[in-house]
Amino acid sequence: MYKKLLIAGASSALLLATVVPAFAGNDEGGVRVENDAHVRNTALAVSNTGLNRISGHEVEGSARIRTGRADSFAEVQNNVNKTNVDVCGCGDESSVKVENDAHVRNTALAVSNTGLNRISGHEVEGGRIRTGASYSDGYINNVVNTTTVGGE
Repeated sequence: MYKKLLIAGASSALLLATVVPAFAGNDEGGVRVENDAHVRNTALAVSNTGLNRISGHEVEGSARIRTGRADSFAEVQNNVNKTNVDVCGCGDESSVKVENDAHVRNTALAVSNTGLNRISGHEVEGGRIRTGASYSDGYINNVVNTTTVGGE
């Protein structure tokens, strides 16, 4: 599941880079760059070993529920409107004008569950429920509108 989410995020970034290219032009010895991006990401990770049930009219001591570990991790990473400009110091003054506009909306939700297990019946003698650990984590990282200007 983690790999699928990572691939979806990388695919979104690649699509954004090809669909919304930067406009760069030479403005009388200077450089002008305009970037505009609209990004919306949703990452959802769910793992579940819970909601198990043993039921009957009579449930005796050998009834057992044992679940394993449930882990989920949702991640969103964006690098939007990153501009690197190399300006040649060829004796003329060079100017750089960069306009960046970005709108980013992220949602990351991670849910894990090993609970809500139950043993029930009209007559219950014994029975045992043992669940594994449950772990959820979410991570969002956005780097937006960064510009570096360098030259020789």
